[in-house]
Amino acid sequence: MRIARQLSLRDIVRSTIIALIATVALGVTALGSPVDRPPTAIANTATVGTASTTLGIADSDLYFAYNDPTAVAKHLDETAALGVHNVRLVVPWAAVEATKGQYTWGGVDNMVNAAAARGMGVLAVVTTTPTWARAANTSVYQPPTDPADFGAFVGTLAARYPSAVSSYEIWNEPNGAISYAPAPDPVGYTKLLAAAYPKIKAANSSAVVLGGVLGSVVTWGGFTLDPVDFVSQMYAAGAAGTFDALSFHPYQSSTKFSQGAALANSPLNQVNDIRSLMVSHGDSAKKIWATEYGLSTMQATAAQQADFIGDFVTTWRTLSYAGPAFVYTLVDRNSADTTDAESTFGVYTDSWAEKPAAAVVRSLTGANA
Repeated sequence: MRIARQLSLRDIVRSTIIALIATVALGVTALGSPVDRPPTAIANTATVGTASTTLGIADSDLYFAYNDPTAVAKHLDETAALGVHNVRLVVPWAAVEATKGQYTWGGVDNMVNAAAARGMGVLAVVTTTPTWARAANTSVYQPPTDPADFGAFVGTLAARYPSAVSSYEIWNEPNGAISYAPAPDPVGYTKLLAAAYPKIKAANSSAVVLGGVLGSVVTWGGFTLDPVDFVSQMYAAGAAGTFDALSFHPYQSSTKFSQGAALANSPLNQVNDIRSLMVSHGDSAKKIWATEYGLSTMQATAAQQADFIGDFVTTWRTLSYAGPAFVYTLVDRNSADTTDAESTFGVYTDSWAEKPAAAVVRSLTGANA
């Protein structure tokens, strides 16, 4: 899920509703007796390549389709038909470990098994906090009161899928209050990274751990924090050595990514500034991944969506420090929705009709060749 680049009051209200809906969905998913099952036999030699030419799909809604194996298979088959063999999947801690030490793995198993069967590289973004691990009367987007609890969970996750999940993102867009409540907190986020990194590495030494996972925003009160400032404060809090790469979500619905050089606070300028910070802190060998990018066809025409995606991916590949790029997302939640831009980011409509962006993705992967 993305955070709006500049938030109006209407944006805040709309996004709050989205967060509440997600909270309810996670709560429903977590109902019932958690089952601590032994690991299933999930073998997958595919990994998410770290080159800038690697292209993936960020399919944030796939977890919530896990009770319908046909739907999961459809998503991944359509992804593969685009020539895309890398997927970014959400793993909601709040749903998987609703009771401390008891795990309901069904949703994650189904996604990872299906991806493994298709030889797909998997990037898992781990987010949300179960009730037992956070302060009372707070949302699932509140970080845990004890980062060690989060570290323990991601370590268990990595141990369960040592060959099937090759990359992990720590939280999603923590520089926005909608995703990291009650306000962006680079110091607190760095503690999550520091708790997670060694646990993941102990379970899978070759796993790539991504920090940051930052939205392209400007600082606005306590709601959003500029990603460059966020990374600077991460380093000041001791983030060096707690990640293998950073990730960034360079959304900008009014300007193409390639045209941002002359625009203050553009995603292009922000990512270049983040890179400068990395170099100054001795992290020049580490890359920046773009793990979400897209354009809603409520905000633009389908032709503009295709044009923006093509421009972004081709420009991203020219950056010397660029890692993989992931297009957000595969299919619309509701193509008829004219009130919520989040509903129409898909390269397919909700009836699986192709938008022009699908052909662009195929051209970028060489599937049309």
